[in-house]
Amino acid sequence: MKTGAMAATVLAGLVALVCTVLVARQSGSLPVAEPKAHQHAEVDDKRPKIAPQGPYPKAVTAETDFDFDAMLFGTRKTHTFVIRNEGTVPLEIRNGGTTCSCTVNKLSDGPVPPGQSVKIEVSWKPYAPAAHFRQSAIVWTNDPDHKELRFSVSGAIEKIASILPGSEWDVGLIANEKPTTVTGRIYSRLLKEFNVLGISSKSPYIKGKAIKFDPKELAEFKAKSGWTIKATILPGIPVGYLNEELTIRTDIPDKVHGDAKIQAQTDLKRLASFTLAVKGYRPGPIRIIPTAGAAWDAKTSTVGLGSFRHEEGRTAKLFVYLGGLKGKQLQLLDTQCDLPFLNVQLDTKNAVRIGGEQRCLLTFRIPPGKPRMSRIGDDPVKVVLKTNHPQLPIIRLNVKFVSL
Repeated sequence: MKTGAMAATVLAGLVALVCTVLVARQSGSLPVAEPKAHQHAEVDDKRPKIAPQGPYPKAVTAETDFDFDAMLFGTRKTHTFVIRNEGTVPLEIRNGGTTCSCTVNKLSDGPVPPGQSVKIEVSWKPYAPAAHFRQSAIVWTNDPDHKELRFSVSGAIEKIASILPGSEWDVGLIANEKPTTVTGRIYSRLLKEFNVLGISSKSPYIKGKAIKFDPKELAEFKAKSGWTIKATILPGIPVGYLNEELTIRTDIPDKVHGDAKIQAQTDLKRLASFTLAVKGYRPGPIRIIPTAGAAWDAKTSTVGLGSFRHEEGRTAKLFVYLGGLKGKQLQLLDTQCDLPFLNVQLDTKNAVRIGGEQRCLLTFRIPPGKPRMSRIGDDPVKVVLKTNHPQLPIIRLNVKFVSL
């Protein structure tokens, strides 16, 4: 026997639900034939015949499972397994197929001499994100102790980057006189490094800052690279519900095609930006308490008038408590409303001082006989009250109702 290694290579390509397994010797390729549907009933005939008595071959493998860890969908990873014949007679191997829904090539396989090895190369190319995957290639042998060997690859199919806590960052209650900060993170389990090029918002009251992950944060999120993003809401933002966009610009590739490797960032023409919503509520020096027949949603600054017959109209009243006037008498300077027949009155002349606040009566009136309409959902009536309040010069309200 020659001392040179006689190795065979089996390729199991698990690609987009089409998997192939190939066995080849180092000295040349073996013939491959296409399978037929009726051959599934002949599985036993495909298996190598096991001798009724020894000596036997001995199939030895160092590993049968390999974890690819994180993979980007649309890219391919491969791993090579090895079977060594440590017996005293040739080891017969046959392709046993794969665990995915695919076709498996019929192979004309030859023996592996004692002391020699065969290589099993398994590859996987996913096309969609998944929390976890596991794919296997099966090899049959004539070793009575290892009639069937299963070689598996596993891992997670990841997006190129992830953002926490998601596409909406809730600030909660926004302070009146000091900055309020919400913290999020953008990280990748695939890229060894990426940069945040800028953070911007259309609101002048929202500023962003990026801080590179330290080793502890990388370990916490099982990431190869990442950034902590701090979005700060500055004092002075208008009272009411906050819903503004924050855009994070990066040098992450905007798109990776097929098997193409992630290029150097300087070679990429399109870079990814991530847009999320920053939400919160600033109460300000104002409290609104509805009376019977009215409703109030502080988070959206919305007054609810309910449903009513258009012939009857509707009147609703709310108490408005305003602080921070520092001894001044509250004055209503102007009222704007995008529904002409909705009458809005803030009675500042009869304001009552209660502790450090002034209480005023806010009245909404729709006269009887006005047209039927629905102003709910995304189409509320917009009301703007302009006052002499030093901290609250503008009060913006939404009004919702249905007249039948």
